[in-house]
Amino acid sequence: MDIEKYISSGKLEAYVLGALPKSDSLEVERLAKDHPAIRLELEAIEQVLEKYALLNALAVPDKLKDKIIGRIQALDKENPTRRSKSSGLRGLMIPLWLLFVLVLIGIVWFWSTA
Repeated sequence: MDIEKYISSGKLEAYVLGALPKSDSLEVERLAKDHPAIRLELEAIEQVLEKYALLNALAVPDKLKDKIIGRIQALDKENPTRRSKSSGLRGLMIPLWLLFVLVLIGIVWFWSTA
């Protein structure tokens, strides 16, 4: 197999973008394990695409952030029990862990004296 030809075929770019069929993706993964040049090229493609995404990323407008936070707060006000259930479980965790530790100590003591 001509590795340079495979690298320039465009399959690696399609793989990184998730645009390859499963069988071709498995082939790329297998070849990347066997050929360091393919693995390095995949890493380079990922880095270039990441830089491109960061350079072209759009900032979320502050109004949209405020709108999302407002919706979350409104949902919390509509359903206040949703939050209290999880905090109630957290309050029980410490006593349950203490009970677990005491039982564990008791079992170890029992087996060491028997």
